Amino acid sequence: MVLAHDVRDVTIRIAFQGPSVGRDTAATYAADALFAVLNDPASAFQHRLVDGGLFQSVSGYYLTLDHTGPIHFVGKTTPERTQDPLLTLLNELDDLDALEGLLDEDLAIARSTEKSPWRSPSSRSRCFAPELADWWASAGLEYYLGYDARLAAQKLEDLRRFARAYIAAQPRVIGVLAPAPPQTRSPRGCASAGSGPLREPARSAARGLARRPHAAASHGGGRARTALGRHIRRHPD
Repeated sequence: MVLAHDVRDVTIRIAFQGPSVGRDTAATYAADALFAVLNDPASAFQHRLVDGGLFQSVSGYYLTLDHTGPIHFVGKTTPERTQDPLLTLLNELDDLDALEGLLDEDLAIARSTEKSPWRSPSSRSRCFAPELADWWASAGLEYYLGYDARLAAQKLEDLRRFARAYIAAQPRVIGVLAPAPPQTRSPRGCASAGSGPLREPARSAARGLARRPHAAASHGGGRARTALGRHIRRHPD
């Protein structure tokens, strides 16, 4: 999906269907550990995508839910160089199960930083009650109370298994929010959402999405491709 609006930067969002805590509990711990590593500013993932200048920022997360928790990757870049960041991120995700640049030391950091919040001093406040209720409804108290120990037990092979099952070369939906061209802006500076062509660099990167309905969903396997059209396949009717 491509949306033109009154924004300065280009935001790219790639979404996957993640594990259900009821059907694949082990994968939910691996997901949290993997994203803790990927989102670390010192990680190889951040170095390749952000420090290299392709993105201003990029991060990922998994939301633990009983029925198909969503996985999202969100990156912000400039309108002038949308295509290269988008293709590079897609290639990274297609090969994520290789865990390129990820070491046991990185996983040790994730174990120490990704702790359940219920042990913190703030957990004793009344604000913790709604959060605890949310966890009880989605995963159960037993899951929550045993979270730290299960997370600490994660190994690189667990992260690889999760990435292979739910991210690498898996079906995904891609959304691009890009600046609208000047002619679609109103006198007050507001853009007409979705109207008119995108700025040329962003439009070129998203052409495979914008020209076909349902083309934001990518279906089927395969590793890293070199053209956006091969990443974005038509949604079956």
